[in-house]
Amino acid sequence: MTVLNYLEAHSADELRRRCTRSGGFVDFFGTSNSDTIHALVDKGDRKATLVWNTMIYQISKLIGEMAVVLCGKVDGILLTGGLVRFADIVEGIEKHCGFIAPVSTYPGEMEQGALGLSALKVMRGECAALTYSGRDVWQGFEGMDL
Repeated sequence: MTVLNYLEAHSADELRRRCTRSGGFVDFFGTSNSDTIHALVDKGDRKATLVWNTMIYQISKLIGEMAVVLCGKVDGILLTGGLVRFADIVEGIEKHCGFIAPVSTYPGEMEQGALGLSALKVMRGECAALTYSGRDVWQGFEGMDL
């Protein structure tokens, strides 16, 4: 099935849901819980191992793409997020990308801390609170005179 056929066969709401609430682990395993998926990998599940290693491969490709855009002038590769706690992910990325630059890890999901710091700045009067409009920020290329 081509992308155009897929688009013609699904509503905008279905496509939006597909792009924002599914895909990845959820489509393959019915969960986004990386601990659950990694437990399958540890047990030798072929499908889980293939999907897991494909994820490492994709991350490595993206790092390589960015290295090219930076003309190879890469001081370091920084890995963060919840998945960095899995040694095989870090090892896989180091294997594929370690020649580009040193790889450093900062495990954990730091979004909550960043949000908390922003809230603290508002409470201290260091910046103004912003109101979320509920509308998408991206409005397309209209008006950009391209």
